[in-house]
Amino acid sequence: MIVASNATLVSGGIRQRLGIVSSKLADAAPEQACGKRIQPEGGDLEQFFKDKFKKGKLSAVELVQGSNAAPSTDSKLAKCAAGGKHPGNAHRDVMLNLGRKSKFPDVYSADLPLWNHDENQKKWSGAYFFLPYEVVDTMITDEDLEKLTNLRPDNPHKATIDDWLSKMGLDPEVPIAPCGLWGDSAPVGNRDSVTMLLFNILCANTSQYRFWVTALCKRSLCNCGCAGMCTFEEIWKVMAWAFAASILWLYLSVRHDGVPFAQSKRRGDKQRAMKATAKQRMKATLAPIQKRADWSWYKQILAFIGWKGEGATGRNCWKCFADHSTVPWTDFRLNALWRSRMMTHRDYITYVLNKIGYVPGIFSRPGFCIAYATIDLLHCGCLGVVAYLAGNVLFELFQMIGGLITSSLKQMGEISRMIKAASKAIGQVRPQ
Repeated sequence: MIVASNATLVSGGIRQRLGIVSSKLADAAPEQACGKRIQPEGGDLEQFFKDKFKKGKLSAVELVQGSNAAPSTDSKLAKCAAGGKHPGNAHRDVMLNLGRKSKFPDVYSADLPLWNHDENQKKWSGAYFFLPYEVVDTMITDEDLEKLTNLRPDNPHKATIDDWLSKMGLDPEVPIAPCGLWGDSAPVGNRDSVTMLLFNILCANTSQYRFWVTALCKRSLCNCGCAGMCTFEEIWKVMAWAFAASILWLYLSVRHDGVPFAQSKRRGDKQRAMKATAKQRMKATLAPIQKRADWSWYKQILAFIGWKGEGATGRNCWKCFADHSTVPWTDFRLNALWRSRMMTHRDYITYVLNKIGYVPGIFSRPGFCIAYATIDLLHCGCLGVVAYLAGNVLFELFQMIGGLITSSLKQMGEISRMIKAASKAIGQVRPQ
């Protein structure tokens, strides 16, 4: 394989090496590069440019320029932004053009309380959502429906789904699409971050895909002293309405704000009114059985406890009653005291009512409870304890084979060979 043979001939950091190998692949004959064609399939150069744009490899302006250069007799993309003469309009025109051919549903528009920095006050402005039940109806396959209707007993989510069904009083034979919501923020430039909410279907072939729900600039979240909760409360109202609609299995005729779709002039609402009039049924019921986020997100949207602790004992966990004094959070033994004092949903409701005076809107989603707010493996694992765990395991192996701080080269070489053999045995790329 070209990748394997060339990767051994280059040096430098991982990014440089990947770049060198990619350029060697591009220069190689199509039949040499792992049997894959380097040139666009079927000679469709414009489609090649589209795929690059969707992967973030090309800007909208470059896509328009490439479409103009492609040998196409009737290209609407080539006409975007006046044929590239007005680059400021390129991204808008390209997204509108590509969106017409997308199999995704149209966005749902809703007003949210956002912060106006010019006027230094809260103002209601429009935001866009992908409604989860519309995305599921579009993306789910017949194979997925069969899988969701007949969950295996060893499915890791089956117990949670059964618990949710018993609380909701629903027929266990209907297709249930268990959904996990994932929230996070990522920096955009030097002055702002994007706050995003995504979801995935937990027990389907598409479970590895995260679908957008909404995204906002972090600076635009309400800043009236609520730490952004005013904005999130309205988002949860949209989500509660959407998940309640999926339980009915019918497209509703009224928006989340009470306005009939037939009377709404917002984007996509006329099509939703037609589906409601036709009494179109949904493919599956959405079960909100999981919420994943980092600690910062939970503190912001659910009024959870911070690391510094609260109260006289310094309680610092939203899953249990661990604290800085009587129930030490630093105790990792199997018989640790905090393991026998886990927080129930009743405990959480009592806590949050005493703290902020109301229950966060996320709990208005049908059947959602505090047990479904999970600890996100990405943040507590990959960005947290896994590196320390791997280091401890390596150190244990190092000591077991006779390694010493003063004499380590032989043992470290042996551990490196073990990692290489294990990676080859399970078909994984050996870590660098």
